[in-house]
Amino acid sequence: MDYDPRIIPGPASAHGAMSIERLLPEPSRDREAPFTATRFTLPPQGTSALDHHDERELWVVLSGEGTLSVNGKALSLGPGDAVYFPPRYSHQLRNDSAQPLVVLSVYWRDGG
Repeated sequence: MDYDPRIIPGPASAHGAMSIERLLPEPSRDREAPFTATRFTLPPQGTSALDHHDERELWVVLSGEGTLSVNGKALSLGPGDAVYFPPRYSHQLRNDSAQPLVVLSVYWRDGG
């Protein structure tokens, strides 16, 4: 079996100020991951919408710098930083820099 493990991002879609690319699960492959992975980009000085949901979520900052607000607490983030959100925690990200802020997001529901 000739298997190529590289992930081909889906087309970017706009979500407020952010541009989001779905990484997994890939619609072009006949497999399902127990999680969803996306890469999102927040433009310089942009702010994401305030978000909260039932999924658990992990972010890894790939590039750029910003301020994350989690349940009202502000945290500075930069390349290599990782953060985890339990279900229903409100979160919002602001890009404080002149460069795009790029984040890998992995999220899943309990039990899968």
